[in-house]
Amino acid sequence: MIKKIFSFKGRISRTEYIVSFFFYLACYFLYLAFYNLLLEFVHSIISFSLLNILLFWFIASQSAKRCHDIGKSGWWQLIPFYFFWLLFKKGQSGENKYGKAPWVDPSKLIINNFNYNVVPEATTKQVIMDTYEEEEDNEYKVKKSDDSNSNTFHRLIDNETNLFVKEKQLIKKRLSLSNYLKKLSLIVAVFFISVLFQHFIIGYFEANHLMHTTDFDSIKWFDYYSLFHYNILPILLIIWLIVLSIFRLQDSNLAGVALIIPGYNLIKLFSYGDANENKYGPPQNFTLHKTSTYFDEIGKNKTHNIENPLKPALVFAILVVSTISFFYFNNSKSITYSQLVTEYEIINKNNPIFNLIKIPGVNLSPIKNSKLNGIIKSLAFNDNFEGNIFYVFDKAGKVIRKVSNTEERKFYYNGVRLDSIIEKGEGVTITKFHYKTISDTNSISLTESYNNEIFDTTVLQITKKEAKTVKSEFVDSKVYHLKTQIIHFNNFKNVTKEIIKREWPENPELDEELVYNYDYDLNNNLIRKYGGSINDIDEYSYINNNRLLEYKYFLDADDELPIRIFKYSYSLKTPSINYIDYDNDKVYDFLTTHDSTVYNLKVRDTNKSYSLTLDKKNNIIEVPENELPNFLDMEQETRKYTYYNTYFDFFKDLFSTNKKSNIDI
Repeated sequence: MIKKIFSFKGRISRTEYIVSFFFYLACYFLYLAFYNLLLEFVHSIISFSLLNILLFWFIASQSAKRCHDIGKSGWWQLIPFYFFWLLFKKGQSGENKYGKAPWVDPSKLIINNFNYNVVPEATTKQVIMDTYEEEEDNEYKVKKSDDSNSNTFHRLIDNETNLFVKEKQLIKKRLSLSNYLKKLSLIVAVFFISVLFQHFIIGYFEANHLMHTTDFDSIKWFDYYSLFHYNILPILLIIWLIVLSIFRLQDSNLAGVALIIPGYNLIKLFSYGDANENKYGPPQNFTLHKTSTYFDEIGKNKTHNIENPLKPALVFAILVVSTISFFYFNNSKSITYSQLVTEYEIINKNNPIFNLIKIPGVNLSPIKNSKLNGIIKSLAFNDNFEGNIFYVFDKAGKVIRKVSNTEERKFYYNGVRLDSIIEKGEGVTITKFHYKTISDTNSISLTESYNNEIFDTTVLQITKKEAKTVKSEFVDSKVYHLKTQIIHFNNFKNVTKEIIKREWPENPELDEELVYNYDYDLNNNLIRKYGGSINDIDEYSYINNNRLLEYKYFLDADDELPIRIFKYSYSLKTPSINYIDYDNDKVYDFLTTHDSTVYNLKVRDTNKSYSLTLDKKNNIIEVPENELPNFLDMEQETRKYTYYNTYFDFFKDLFSTNKKSNIDI
């Protein structure tokens, strides 16, 4: 098999074509994935194109010979999608005008199971038929005779295709339990190695591209490789697994269709098969003794060596546990964002000080506030102060870069911990983080320096009951502002009190102390925040499933009427929010609907609507410029999101349709 791969003459079997076809696919996707890298080593575009020409020549010649095998001209492969027919169509028996059948070689076939006599090359099917007719009258004697040649001929006629349709034996195959476990281990090993390789590729991709460019179109090779890794490779492995499972079921004399029966298929896949020969062939090996005796179809005693399945089962279990553990520990380090990723959320979840304290708040956005179904790669939007802003994330969700019209920030990590931030604008600002743990107290300190001069330091000390942050700002190496924040936690790790002290050493009359209190319901939902300099109050109420029902803001604790109200209502098709701002005499009534891959936010009073584009996984792709209130965290902005590839995302986007109508706000 696999001979003269660049020749257009002769015939090849279906098996050889399948192997050639998937080899071509693998080479083609690797060619796309490493296009830019290969160009660095191959200096001429013309010589580099020879690689593509060789791949095309290879698959064209193999397809032509496969066409010959089914009696067609090689030009038939030009018909669109004709390769599907070539993958499944059985070849012609015997010799045709294009040559001999690739799967019959009489000089090498052993047809006598007992004394291994070889059929001479001149033997044909007609000779065998004539011999059978001559001995038909003495059929009873022939069956009792020890003449191995007569037994052989009789068996060949009863099984018409045993000699001349050797390819059918590829379908009628039995796979023992131990060999099945070995094949499963190989599949898991291939997948695990590909995952590790993907992990390396992503590291290279981040270090050499994401940290230096915002033009994703120039690095499309990575998307091609991701397409192969997350979609093509898993499909190939699944097909391989299905074929092996069919062979395994045939060991128990079951057809491959039994694979679709839940529960029953697992029992048969991992149980011992038939001890004797069945319609799918002789058994491979046994598990009871070192050797075992079985009977073939005509009752002849045969022996076979045995292999214990415990060792391959142990290897398989180790590989599965290793793969699952890698995925678990790799994903446990990831940062999970809400569906509407905002700059406020990015800062809170990436700054270790903000992330540890977690000041409570309630998202008032009318857009569904659920976690992302994908992994965000970039966020681009426009800000009134900094202009165009571009955030870039790594595969774990950590922000690694921020680019604006005025500055560029790069975030560097030591494992999962943020180590430093380097900001380049008119000068260079460096933020350095230090971590320390003593007993049950965790400490984080950071220093910010501008052109090697320290202008800000922050120290956080946190225990189970309290967190204290001290921030010092310097001018000419002197402290001009000192901010102390003290946080108290309850037994559920919820913030119950926040004390903020501001001190101005040169202007003590400006010193102040603010106290905020937080109350929760039995489900640990925030229901009240009050205090501060003006003693204002935020109140929240909820309905079933902890969904927000109403939000009220009072300017003063003594006020009877709020100055701002959000009222949330939920229905099957049109969730809505009624927003009343008494201070500015504005009323907004939002109807949030979800149709296919678009969110529609309609303001009833002005009859304006805004469409937010989503992908098939309900991740936001684009938010238009809008005039919505500040609580949406994106006023007067156009926001665009991109995401990393995930497993089978190509097929999900190709075949899935979004039919959800009951969308929570």
